[in-house]
Amino acid sequence: MGEILMLRGRIVTGSTAIDDGVIAVDGEHIAYVGPASGFPGAGEPEQSGLARAGEFILLPGLVDLHCHGGGGSDFSEGSAQAARSAARFLHGTGTTTLLASLVTASSGAMLRNLHAIRSVVEEGLIAGAHLEGPFLSPHQHGAHDPALLREPDPVLLSELLAAAGSTLASMTCAAELPGMLELVDQLTARGVVPSLGHTEADAATAADFLQRAALGLSRGTNSATGPAVRPTVTHLFNLCTTVRPVPSRPASPKHGPEGRWWNLSPMASTLPPTRSGWCSIWSGLTTSPSSQIRWRPRASGTDGTPSAA
Repeated sequence: MGEILMLRGRIVTGSTAIDDGVIAVDGEHIAYVGPASGFPGAGEPEQSGLARAGEFILLPGLVDLHCHGGGGSDFSEGSAQAARSAARFLHGTGTTTLLASLVTASSGAMLRNLHAIRSVVEEGLIAGAHLEGPFLSPHQHGAHDPALLREPDPVLLSELLAAAGSTLASMTCAAELPGMLELVDQLTARGVVPSLGHTEADAATAADFLQRAALGLSRGTNSATGPAVRPTVTHLFNLCTTVRPVPSRPASPKHGPEGRWWNLSPMASTLPPTRSGWCSIWSGLTTSPSSQIRWRPRASGTDGTPSAA
């Protein structure tokens, strides 16, 4: 047993909260998480120079699957040093694991960017790369340059996969583009997670995309994603999906301030059979702060609970 790092404060996780808790880390392993009163280490926490209870809130590290940079550096700069700078900044602010998201660019720039990220992944600073484009809907391009978007191209995808090696973890695509299901097969054969986004797909097309991706992912893995992966949906509701809000509703005692209900039916109906996950950006910029989501998973799909990011 090496030197143990101990932290004390209010521990908050997804399933519990401990007002006066201790976390003990032995090397690369978490040795204890629990009440300070039950801490089994030598000596009491108060004798270890730990902060008094309540001074800190201790949270699990953020696992960020969609991040374009940080600290003034962009992962799409094509610079390994810029990627290292962004990763270190994010590690210092609570993100413990992240994918480096790359925006749509020219073919040459995307290949360069993947090479740069690959070297930083191999150093252990980043878990993998996430390609957002170029196979996106020109009608739902968001911040991507519509002039650089492409229809599904298996040759280009092969080049991108070769540049990334085993470090490409996820790729956002529009399901309705011609030939997209064949590209889904190409991605999942390499263990890359297809993510539905920047799309005008209807519910049936979205379901076909997610089900095809789930089937392919069940057959393999890669070092960037690991086992038991599942397809995802990229920033649902954020001005670049086919799911639209129900028109604004008035304020009421029952529902609170004026806002909008988001209609999950088209997309949510695809989640249980494919066990997909989705993320959304609650910035107040692309999603109204007064918007509310009602999520009622079917009994058979409770293990497909969405995640917010």
